[in-house]
Amino acid sequence: MKRIKQSYIIFNFTLLGLFYSSNAFAQFLPCVDSTRIQPFYQCNDPIFDPVCGCDGNTYRNVCQAFNQFGVNTWQGGVCRGFYLDVFPNPVDAFAILNFRYQFEFSSLQTMQIRIIDNFGKPMLQQNFQALNKNERQLDLSGFPGGFYYLIAISGNGELQVRKFFKQHT
Repeated sequence: MKRIKQSYIIFNFTLLGLFYSSNAFAQFLPCVDSTRIQPFYQCNDPIFDPVCGCDGNTYRNVCQAFNQFGVNTWQGGVCRGFYLDVFPNPVDAFAILNFRYQFEFSSLQTMQIRIIDNFGKPMLQQNFQALNKNERQLDLSGFPGGFYYLIAISGNGELQVRKFFKQHT
Protein backbone atom coordinates (compact mmCIF):
# COMPACT_ATOMS: atom_id res chain seq x y z
CA MET A 1 0.00 0.00 0.00
CA LYS A 2 2.84 2.39 0.87
CA ARG A 3 4.49 1.69 -2.48
CA ILE A 4 1.29 2.46 -4.40
CA LYS A 5 0.85 5.74 -2.50
CA GLN A 6 4.46 6.80 -3.30
CA SER A 7 4.00 5.96 -6.98
CA TYR A 8 0.74 7.92 -7.02
CA ILE A 9 2.41 10.99 -5.46
CA ILE A 10 5.38 10.82 -7.87
CA PHE A 11 2.99 10.43 -10.81
CA ASN A 12 0.98 13.49 -9.69
CA PHE A 13 4.11 15.63 -9.30
CA THR A 14 5.29 14.52 -12.75
CA LEU A 15 1.97 15.53 -14.24
CA LEU A 16 2.13 18.82 -12.36
CA GLY A 17 5.61 19.47 -13.76
CA LEU A 18 4.43 18.75 -17.30
CA PHE A 19 1.44 21.00 -16.79
CA TYR A 20 3.51 23.96 -15.59
CA SER A 21 6.07 23.56 -18.36
CA SER A 22 3.46 23.51 -21.09
CA ASN A 23 1.55 26.35 -22.71
CA ALA A 24 -1.52 25.28 -20.76
CA PHE A 25 -0.09 27.19 -17.79
CA ALA A 26 -0.38 30.38 -19.84
CA GLN A 27 -4.16 30.06 -19.61
CA PHE A 28 -3.89 30.96 -15.91
CA LEU A 29 -1.74 34.04 -16.46
CA PRO A 30 -3.27 37.34 -17.50
CA CYS A 31 -2.35 38.23 -21.06
CA VAL A 32 -0.60 41.42 -19.95
CA ASP A 33 1.06 41.99 -16.57
CA SER A 34 0.55 45.72 -16.00
CA THR A 35 3.07 45.73 -13.13
CA ARG A 36 5.83 44.77 -15.57
CA ILE A 37 5.16 47.40 -18.26
CA GLN A 38 8.26 49.56 -18.71
CA PRO A 39 7.85 51.74 -21.84
CA PHE A 40 11.41 53.11 -21.55
CA TYR A 41 13.08 49.74 -21.02
CA GLN A 42 16.10 49.50 -23.34
CA CYS A 43 16.07 46.24 -25.25
CA ASN A 44 19.69 46.06 -26.27
CA ASP A 45 18.74 43.25 -28.59
CA PRO A 46 18.72 44.52 -32.19
CA ILE A 47 17.11 41.32 -33.47
CA PHE A 48 14.13 41.83 -35.75
CA ASP A 49 12.05 38.76 -35.03
CA PRO A 50 8.39 39.83 -34.76
CA VAL A 51 6.12 38.05 -32.30
CA CYS A 52 2.34 38.06 -32.04
CA GLY A 53 1.27 38.81 -28.47
CA CYS A 54 -1.74 37.25 -26.76
CA ASP A 55 -3.30 40.74 -26.97
CA GLY A 56 -3.35 40.57 -30.78
CA ASN A 57 -0.53 43.10 -31.30
CA THR A 58 2.71 42.47 -33.15
CA TYR A 59 5.96 43.35 -31.38
CA ARG A 60 9.49 43.78 -32.78
CA ASN A 61 10.85 40.89 -30.68
CA VAL A 62 10.32 38.99 -27.44
CA CYS A 63 12.25 41.55 -25.36
CA GLN A 64 9.95 44.37 -26.45
CA ALA A 65 6.77 42.34 -25.89
CA PHE A 66 7.79 41.10 -22.44
CA ASN A 67 9.62 44.10 -20.95
CA GLN A 68 8.13 47.20 -22.58
CA PHE A 69 4.53 46.00 -22.88
CA GLY A 70 4.24 43.33 -20.14
CA VAL A 71 2.97 40.61 -22.50
CA ASN A 72 3.10 37.17 -20.88
CA THR A 73 2.53 34.90 -23.89
CA TRP A 74 3.22 35.18 -27.61
CA GLN A 75 3.93 33.16 -30.70
CA GLY A 76 6.45 33.78 -33.44
CA GLY A 77 5.45 35.88 -36.43
CA VAL A 78 3.12 38.72 -37.31
CA CYS A 79 -0.45 38.76 -35.95
CA ARG A 80 -2.05 40.12 -39.13
CA GLY A 81 -0.98 41.95 -42.27
CA PHE A 82 2.63 43.06 -41.95
CA TYR A 83 4.97 44.69 -39.45
CA LEU A 84 7.38 47.53 -40.23
CA ASP A 85 10.53 48.45 -38.30
CA VAL A 86 12.61 51.60 -38.98
CA PHE A 87 16.17 52.19 -37.69
CA PRO A 88 18.30 54.01 -36.72
CA ASN A 89 16.09 56.69 -35.26
CA PRO A 90 17.30 59.40 -35.23
CA VAL A 91 19.13 59.10 -38.53
CA ASP A 92 22.45 60.94 -38.52
CA ALA A 93 23.16 63.66 -41.08
CA PHE A 94 24.67 61.40 -43.76
CA ALA A 95 23.15 58.04 -42.84
CA ILE A 96 21.13 55.45 -44.54
CA LEU A 97 17.67 54.71 -43.16
CA ASN A 98 17.02 50.99 -42.85
CA PHE A 99 13.60 49.46 -42.71
CA ARG A 100 12.61 45.87 -42.15
CA TYR A 101 9.29 44.26 -42.73
CA GLN A 102 7.64 40.90 -42.27
CA PHE A 103 4.31 39.75 -43.66
CA GLU A 104 1.87 37.46 -41.91
CA PHE A 105 1.92 35.05 -44.84
CA SER A 106 4.91 34.06 -46.93
CA SER A 107 4.24 35.43 -50.37
CA LEU A 108 5.58 37.87 -52.92
CA GLN A 109 3.73 41.18 -52.67
CA THR A 110 4.00 44.62 -54.17
CA MET A 111 4.95 47.25 -51.61
CA GLN A 112 5.03 51.01 -51.94
CA ILE A 113 7.22 53.17 -49.72
CA ARG A 114 6.63 56.89 -49.38
CA ILE A 115 8.45 59.43 -47.28
CA ILE A 116 6.79 62.72 -46.51
CA ASP A 117 8.10 65.58 -44.41
CA ASN A 118 6.41 67.02 -41.34
CA PHE A 119 4.34 69.34 -43.55
CA GLY A 120 3.08 66.56 -45.86
CA LYS A 121 5.44 67.31 -48.75
CA PRO A 122 6.32 64.10 -50.67
CA MET A 123 10.07 63.47 -50.53
CA LEU A 124 10.40 59.96 -51.97
CA GLN A 125 8.30 57.19 -53.45
CA GLN A 126 9.40 53.67 -54.44
CA ASN A 127 7.54 50.55 -55.52
CA PHE A 128 9.11 47.11 -55.24
CA GLN A 129 8.33 43.43 -54.94
CA ALA A 130 8.52 42.38 -51.29
CA LEU A 131 9.29 38.94 -49.95
CA ASN A 132 7.96 37.67 -46.61
CA LYS A 133 10.79 39.02 -44.39
CA ASN A 134 13.34 41.45 -45.69
CA GLU A 135 15.39 44.58 -45.08
CA ARG A 136 15.88 47.59 -47.36
CA GLN A 137 17.88 50.79 -47.20
CA LEU A 138 17.06 54.34 -48.25
CA ASP A 139 19.69 57.03 -48.82
CA LEU A 140 18.55 60.21 -47.07
CA SER A 141 21.71 62.24 -47.64
CA GLY A 142 19.83 64.77 -49.80
CA PHE A 143 17.10 65.32 -47.21
CA PRO A 144 17.28 68.37 -44.91
CA GLY A 145 17.15 67.74 -41.17
CA GLY A 146 13.75 67.34 -39.55
CA PHE A 147 10.86 64.98 -38.85
CA TYR A 148 9.63 62.61 -41.55
CA TYR A 149 7.09 59.84 -41.95
CA LEU A 150 7.81 56.57 -43.73
CA ILE A 151 4.56 55.18 -45.11
CA ALA A 152 4.50 51.56 -46.28
CA ILE A 153 1.53 50.27 -48.25
CA SER A 154 1.23 46.56 -48.98
CA GLY A 155 -0.25 45.09 -52.15
CA ASN A 156 -3.60 44.53 -50.41
CA GLY A 157 -3.76 48.15 -49.23
CA GLU A 158 -2.67 47.75 -45.62
CA LEU A 159 -0.87 50.84 -44.35
CA GLN A 160 1.86 51.22 -41.73
CA VAL A 161 3.42 54.56 -40.73
CA ARG A 162 6.63 55.19 -38.78
CA LYS A 163 7.90 58.61 -37.73
CA PHE A 164 11.64 59.28 -37.71
CA PHE A 165 14.01 62.21 -37.29
CA LYS A 166 16.92 63.08 -39.57
CA GLN A 167 19.59 65.14 -37.89
CA HIS A 168 20.72 68.41 -39.47
CA THR A 169 23.95 68.48 -41.48
